[in-house]
Amino acid sequence: MIYVRILVSLLVLYLLYRLIRRFLLRRETGYLPGRRRNGEELVQDPQCGTYIPISDARELELNGVKVYFCSRECMEKYIIKA
Repeated sequence: MIYVRILVSLLVLYLLYRLIRRFLLRRETGYLPGRRRNGEELVQDPQCGTYIPISDARELELNGVKVYFCSRECMEKYIIKA
C-alpha cells in the first residue's frame, strides 16, 4: 500500500511540475504551447525570388504598394531596374 501512495505522490508532483513549467514558459516568452512559434508570414523578394519572413524583410513603398526585399542589394537593383 505504501508503494501506491509513493507512486501517486510522484505522479501528482510531476503533473504540478508540468503545469508550473507551462505557465512560466508562457509568461516569459509569450509562447503558447500547441501553436507554431515561427508561423510568420513569408514574402517573396521580387528581384531574386527568395521567400523571407516579413520581420526580416526590407520594406519599400512604391506607388502606394509595399514591396519586400531580402537585402539592400536586391532592393537597389529593383529600384534601378524600375
